[in-house]
Amino acid sequence: FRFSKRLGDATTAHETGMFAYSVLNAEGAVQQVVYVNMQALLVKKEEQWLITMELQGAPASEADWNALKP
Repeated sequence: FRFSKRLGDATTAHETGMFAYSVLNAEGAVQQVVYVNMQALLVKKEEQWLITMELQGAPASEADWNALKP
């Protein structure tokens, strides 16, 4: 996950950014990496952040991913 905008307080948060996931071949090597824009709503319960809602957006590029520093 990489984030472009983070809003929140001690118990709730809204995150905007993207995530990447890898598709592996039978030998375990990376075959494809997919980048997806996303938004998430989180709540804090018993000292853990939990995603309660997620909205996946349009596919993104590796350049978009690299523009968001970890």
